[in-house]
Amino acid sequence: MKHGQEKEKCVSMLPYNGNILVVDLKDQLLQPYLLEREKMAVWFIRMFGRLLIGIILNYMIICHANSGQSIIDNFKFRVDLVQGLLMEHRE
Repeated sequence: MKHGQEKEKCVSMLPYNGNILVVDLKDQLLQPYLLEREKMAVWFIRMFGRLLIGIILNYMIICHANSGQSIIDNFKFRVDLVQGLLMEHRE
């Protein structure tokens, strides 16, 4: 409602408005782990970094949902993931 008048919303905005909280939460969780820098000239390196940190976050959420454990700290999960990868491929 703006200036006492109701406005109709576009139908395509309803799914967006319903999911915007999830996007905001994802951005909040990923903010400390952003790999991109302002002066990176190659766009696909920035895109790869964004995809990588998104994949790690999704993996953390899936592991949490499947294990039934309490919520694990994002940093601790990343450390455990790196240690597990190093142990698996230490040769």
